[in-house]
Amino acid sequence: MLTGQFTNHSWPNCMKLAQTLELETLYKPLIPIIYLQVALQIAQVRGLDASQLAQMIGLKPQQLQDGQELITPLMHAWLIGLMIEQSGENGLGFEIGLRLSPTVHGQLGQAMLCCASLRQALDIASRFWHLRERLIQFEFKVHHSVGVVHLQTEVAYPDPLRRIHFDCMLAMFYRVTQILTCNMTAIGEIWLDYPAPEDATSEAMQRLYQQLPMVRYNMPSCQYRVPLELLDQPLVMANPEALAQAIAQCEREQSLLPQQQGQFLQAINVRLQRQEGGYASPAQLASALHLSLRTFRRRLQQEGSSYQVLLDTVKQRDALQLLEDQQLSIQQISSQLGYRNPANFSRVFKTWTGKTPTEYRALLAGKLLS
Repeated sequence: MLTGQFTNHSWPNCMKLAQTLELETLYKPLIPIIYLQVALQIAQVRGLDASQLAQMIGLKPQQLQDGQELITPLMHAWLIGLMIEQSGENGLGFEIGLRLSPTVHGQLGQAMLCCASLRQALDIASRFWHLRERLIQFEFKVHHSVGVVHLQTEVAYPDPLRRIHFDCMLAMFYRVTQILTCNMTAIGEIWLDYPAPEDATSEAMQRLYQQLPMVRYNMPSCQYRVPLELLDQPLVMANPEALAQAIAQCEREQSLLPQQQGQFLQAINVRLQRQEGGYASPAQLASALHLSLRTFRRRLQQEGSSYQVLLDTVKQRDALQLLEDQQLSIQQISSQLGYRNPANFSRVFKTWTGKTPTEYRALLAGKLLS
């Protein structure tokens, strides 16, 4: 639990604590401390006082020494915010992500290292990612000529925190791809659905961009996009026996997770898939989870979400995927997503992404990875 000192300190880098206090999820110990340790190492390299930073966020020395410790998302965000405030740079999310090799992700990282292909590694990451991260959902799918790591969240937390978190995770998946394929060139593209930072043209940010693949801002969603030919390229570190052992350990960790730590939303997402008759209703989902409709809605509220938020997230994901199939017309896609009028679908899609379906297809035609 956070100490009282946080309520008396200005929220660094324009983050509003009053907004954050309403989100119970941010106060739950969900994040492995290894990620915070990496951030503190970067702080030290930059000449910041790492010990003082740890003390300012209420982290005790014994917590830093315990590799199994979990910290709250708010503590992690607070640390990054302080680092940005003291350094004046906005690229820390990318910088931290680039330092997160597979080995920092515990048994999940070990499993990925032992996979036979990048496709298998990303499938396993999609299956077990909630063991490492419970605020942001990760999904891997193949869209025609590109593999897509798609990130989304059902928790509406502050924009500066979201930016740092997504920058970090997408840079991390890029670095993991480089390590697994033994290819240190710029692979793929990073898509971000928010504007470039104000200091994007600074010397420090330009040095950082040189370590990343093409980074595109103001895109319809947050993705890391990998060329299709890399997905099934044999990996030199493949080890079937070690992979089986690591997966077994991940399954054991999964069985020990408390139900409240992200599994409720995951259980809903599994059932909220596009079917022949459309998407499941709240009543159908509640019944499938053996809950009353009232309890179902209350549980969603406790998780900081709602049925409509989840449905819109799933529809947006499905729309992006369907639009990459040039054989489908806009009218066919709108019908598959449950919109009787294509104009309504276009309006909603523009609300989600800032672009019409036609504009998104034009963007793909010019920027789709070969």
